[in-house]
Amino acid sequence: FKKGTYKVCVKIIDSCKGCDTTICKEYVVSGCSSKCGLNAVNFSYRIDCNKIFFEANNQSCATYSWSLGNGTSATGKTPTGTYVTGKSYTVCLKVTDTCNKCDTLVCKTIQVPACNPCQISAMFSVDSIVKGRVYLTNKSSSNAVWYSWSFGDSTSSSDKTPKKIYTSVGSYKICLKVWDQNKNCSAEYCTTIKISSLRNGSIPALQQGATGEIKVYPNPASNLLQIDWSNTNENGQLELLDVNGRQLITRSIPAGEQSSAIAVDKLPEGLYMLRLQRGNLIKVERIQIAH
Repeated sequence: FKKGTYKVCVKIIDSCKGCDTTICKEYVVSGCSSKCGLNAVNFSYRIDCNKIFFEANNQSCATYSWSLGNGTSATGKTPTGTYVTGKSYTVCLKVTDTCNKCDTLVCKTIQVPACNPCQISAMFSVDSIVKGRVYLTNKSSSNAVWYSWSFGDSTSSSDKTPKKIYTSVGSYKICLKVWDQNKNCSAEYCTTIKISSLRNGSIPALQQGATGEIKVYPNPASNLLQIDWSNTNENGQLELLDVNGRQLITRSIPAGEQSSAIAVDKLPEGLYMLRLQRGNLIKVERIQIAH
């Protein structure tokens, strides 16, 4: 009833004797006011990839109960939920006024955008390769704490920055896989290197009787690298290789020539390999370039 005065009557009929009586009374309805202290219940949220951070607005004398839409529930003003990206979820907040024993429910449908929740990267550089010994630098992201290396020769390591020595010449694929602290996220990076010479001398040295001694100077070099050798009647080839065995400079050597020079002023500083071949014989020298 609305606020006002109402007359309520009841009529009683005696069906046996065929008589009736009516009784009426007046009632005053004064109305009522809501005693619920909740004020415009609502909540906001912030999406960070596969997580949503919720915050309910302030209410006095209230408790907060959440249905997060992902099969979990929570209490408190600022819960956090984890979701599958690229899907939508209906999240509901029930706020109860514990003083006046009333509650209000508000729901929202939230679309979680697609993203990659795994923020981790694997990376390393090959600093130099010297006669089968490979020098590596781990450049993975700071949240990478577990490591697994494979060196392409059936060996592996779990060190952050391992040392590696190869025993055979050839090309090898080095891979680094990393994980975060809880091993929830992983990433992998690979590169291929070439081993051209070994400490055990698997590449034959240039024989004295065929071409004599080779002189390479200055070493380290900054502008011009000079190569001298004894006279020979065989044609040959001169190559400058980087630490991964990639050919940078190639020069044919006609029979009878005894020297050559290579400009290195435009090459980055670091270690290089100089390879001189005459017939079936090879001589390899380690070169350092420092500007």
